[in-house]
Amino acid sequence: MATILLTDSCCDLPVEIMQRYNIEMVSLTYIVGDVERLDDLWQTQDAPSFYNQMRAGSPTKTSQVNVDKFLAIFRAAAAKGDNIIYIAFSSALSGTANAATLAQKMLQTEIPDFKLAVIDSKCASLGQGLLVYEAAKRLAAGASADDTIAWVKQSFGQINHWFTVGDLEYLKRGGRISPLAGAVGTLLQIKPVLRVDDEGRLVPWAKARGRKKALDMLCDMMSRQYDSSICQTVAISHADCLADAQSLADRIRTAMPVDEFIISQIGPVIGSHAGPETLALFFYGENRG
Repeated sequence: MATILLTDSCCDLPVEIMQRYNIEMVSLTYIVGDVERLDDLWQTQDAPSFYNQMRAGSPTKTSQVNVDKFLAIFRAAAAKGDNIIYIAFSSALSGTANAATLAQKMLQTEIPDFKLAVIDSKCASLGQGLLVYEAAKRLAAGASADDTIAWVKQSFGQINHWFTVGDLEYLKRGGRISPLAGAVGTLLQIKPVLRVDDEGRLVPWAKARGRKKALDMLCDMMSRQYDSSICQTVAISHADCLADAQSLADRIRTAMPVDEFIISQIGPVIGSHAGPETLALFFYGENRG
C-alpha cells in the first residue's frame, strides 16, 4: 500500500521537484483568447507567450477542478490499494478544495476502507508549493501518512505570502480593488503589496510608490517574519519577471540565512488574476504576520 501525495497546479512547483518526489497533480483549467488548456506547469505552453498574450490584451478565464474528476482520481487510487494525501489550493480563492471534499464524502460509504485526507492549505502559488515540498521530503524520509498529515495541518499557518503586482488593471478586473483606486494608483505609479492571511484570503497590506519600494517592503517583511529555525527554504514565484526574482533572491541571500531558493514562474491560473510582472515571496515564520 502506497501513500500518494497529490496537489493541484496552483502549487507552481517546478516540474523537476514534482518528478523527484513522485508528487501527483490535478490540473485546473484556463482559457486565454479562445483557447482552453490544462494548467500543466508550463509543459504545453511557455510562460512568456502566455504573459505576452495578456500584455496584448487577450482575455483570460479560469475554472476549478470538478467533483467528477476528483472521483475518478480517488477511485483509481483506491482500486490499486493506495492512500491519498491531497494538499489543495486555498478554498478562499478557488472551489477546488471544496469539490475534493465533496468527492471524499461521496466515497465514504462506497469505499469505507479508503484512506483519503483532503487538506485545505489556505495557501497559494509557491506558498502551497513549499508546503507540498516539505511534506514530500518527510514522506520520502520515511514519515508515516498520519504523521505527515498532522505536520501539514500544524504548519500551513506558518507560511508567509507577500507579493506585489506590475499592473493594477488585473486586480481591478478581479474586484480586488475598486476601479477608482486602480485608475488613481496607475496614475501615481502605486504598487500595492498584498498578503495571504490565515484564512487563505488575498488581502491588501500596503502601498508603495514604484516597483523598487514595493520590493523593499517584501524584503522588510521577511526580515521581520522569517524564522530560519523552522525551515530555510525560501520560494519566489514571478509572472515573467525573472530578473526581479533573481535580484530579490540576491538581496535576501546576503541578509538572511537561507539554505535553498526555489524560483519558478507563476502558473496561468493564478497569473490570469494577478497579471504579468507579479512577484511573490514565500517563507516560514512563527505565523503569517
